[in-house]
Amino acid sequence: MKSINKTIVMIIVMLSITLSNSFAQITKVTLQASGLTCSMCNLAVKKSLQKLSFIKEIDADVETSIYTLTFKEGEKIILSDIQKAVKKAGFSVAKLVFTSTFNNMPIPENSQIVADGNTYHIIDNKNKKLNGSVDLRIIDKEFVLDKEYKKYKSKIIVNLEKQIFNVTIN
Repeated sequence: MKSINKTIVMIIVMLSITLSNSFAQITKVTLQASGLTCSMCNLAVKKSLQKLSFIKEIDADVETSIYTLTFKEGEKIILSDIQKAVKKAGFSVAKLVFTSTFNNMPIPENSQIVADGNTYHIIDNKNKKLNGSVDLRIIDKEFVLDKEYKKYKSKIIVNLEKQIFNVTIN
């Protein structure tokens, strides 16, 4: 009985260490929209993004179609909702990079982590540690241009039971 109790305690300790090391908050998203041709297109994307309750501020560059998003503190950021908002405005995401802060999180090559409530499959990371402010780029089909997607297609994991974002360290 004592060995079972010790095992349970060890599992709880290991889980708490893993969870405390893995949680990170997304602090910023930089996205580039595709298909925009004028300032009215830019305005349509911006208005669609403003409807998302977790977005605090949007800085838009009309010339490059790049949007920098900051978030309300303590709000859950739903990356797929950002992509859907751009699509709802009639455009697509060409690039999405998000910034998160980590605390010396070791990442074995081609592994999955859970951070800020999302699951990420990190591709081509060469056994790095995530520490401090880290930029991660989503390379899933809805978040990049077709040419970029084809470059990573063989490494991407698709899970129909839960959302997994395939990312590279930027």
